[in-house]
Amino acid sequence: MGPAGAEARRVSDGWTLAAREAEDGEYTVRTRAALPDPAERARYPVAMWITWPWGPIASEAEEDAIIDEMIRFENAVHEAATRGGWGMLVAVVTNGAGREWLWHAAHADEFVGEMRGALQGHPTYPFEVRAWDDPTWKAARELNPRAGMH
Repeated sequence: MGPAGAEARRVSDGWTLAAREAEDGEYTVRTRAALPDPAERARYPVAMWITWPWGPIASEAEEDAIIDEMIRFENAVHEAATRGGWGMLVAVVTNGAGREWLWHAAHADEFVGEMRGALQGHPTYPFEVRAWDDPTWKAARELNPRAGMH
């Protein structure tokens, strides 16, 4: 994914939104306008990539319902992670295949366990989680090359 032709705009306090083109179609990226300071980044050296595929969608109403579920998922995890300090949301990518979230965490197993706790009482969501060491926050910088590094 590259920023070719991207025009980023600030959408809320501390976040930007950009529409971009890739070989497989258009996608949008919501990212932090600036990455956290080095001490904060050092607390979260593990990248967590969560993928939620669209799957078959029969109608616009069904698509709206899926988007609402994605928003409930993101809000629940974001609020719990912020409160508990076990993860930091960095970017959200929406494309023709689905929606993907980039988080940074201290430890992958802790993140997954805490995320499951945050989602208790929610329906079972169709997402997959991948984790890898990313102490330099390379993935975040690739999604938003303009994000300031402290």
